[in-house]
Amino acid sequence: MLTKDELLKPRYKVIADYPGSTYFIGDIIRGAHLIQDEYNKYPHLFKPLAWYEGIKKKDMPEYLRTKLGGVIKVTYGSTGRRRFEAGYGINEDGMTIEYTKMLPATEEEYLAYKKAKI
Repeated sequence: MLTKDELLKPRYKVIADYPGSTYFIGDIIRGAHLIQDEYNKYPHLFKPLAWYEGIKKKDMPEYLRTKLGGVIKVTYGSTGRRRFEAGYGINEDGMTIEYTKMLPATEEEYLAYKKAKI
């Protein structure tokens, strides 16, 4: 499982070749500082990725922060491949959630939210 910080680091997908490129089409490059010069020269050749794009189920966060500020615990194991790829997981109450509308959170944030909710 990737950490919240790892998931939120900028990532770019190479979508076309360019002069002097050391990357292949389809490569995912982590960290804006790695490609800042190339991105500034050829922004149309890179696709900025959302935190969840291209992430495997096993690397997804266990906790997510909702747009309203809540923090929920999520599982992806029982989510079918197509539903997972479409952006869905299951929260701790067994309800389907759309993780593409949330951000990664930590266990500490989850516990603090649960404590404040009581």
